[in-house]
Amino acid sequence: SLLEAMSYGNCCLTSDIPECAEVVEGHAATFHHGSVESLRKKLQELLENDDLVQRYKANAADYIVGKYNWDDVTDQTLNLYGGE
Repeated sequence: SLLEAMSYGNCCLTSDIPECAEVVEGHAATFHHGSVESLRKKLQELLENDDLVQRYKANAADYIVGKYNWDDVTDQTLNLYGGE
């Protein structure tokens, strides 16, 4: 759902767990996992800073679509199973 949301150009907020942080690579807002205070601060920052939200939105789709291009994924899968 994170990839899908970003591919539609949404500003995303996720915890900094590796499986999310490695996907977004700075193209989404993150907060410290398990910290309600960190989540609160990040939400407040996004609510008060429309320019930041717009930057996340402007870059999200191009970044995700480029990183997870279906043609590239298909080629990698065929190479993996085809032994090339």
